[in-house]
Amino acid sequence: MAVNFIKNDDDRTKSRISSSVTALNCLDKVSVTYLKDKSIINVDCDFKGMPNFELVWSEVDKYYRVYILVASTNGEKINAGYNIFNIKNNYVAAGFVTMYGLIYHHRAYKSSKE
Repeated sequence: MAVNFIKNDDDRTKSRISSSVTALNCLDKVSVTYLKDKSIINVDCDFKGMPNFELVWSEVDKYYRVYILVASTNGEKINAGYNIFNIKNNYVAAGFVTMYGLIYHHRAYKSSKE
């Protein structure tokens, strides 16, 4: 009996996007973690001035919603309450990685030197 290893389009899309976002692991103090079979991707940075991001898969719309997690008054990073954009394919994911790299370059090292 043959086993069918062909992924459906949702799994393939999730896999492509998550592999693009994994490139952020090469930055200092940045970690990318996956929860619930890649339905939630957390991008966390240990620098104080750097926001975190949470990518949540929408089963209805078939894309990741990107939520920004910013510092609150007590220093804990919390969800801003709205998604800033959507990632529908690996090209948009590459744009997210580039955007994160720019924010990281300008915010993380600036705040670490202060």
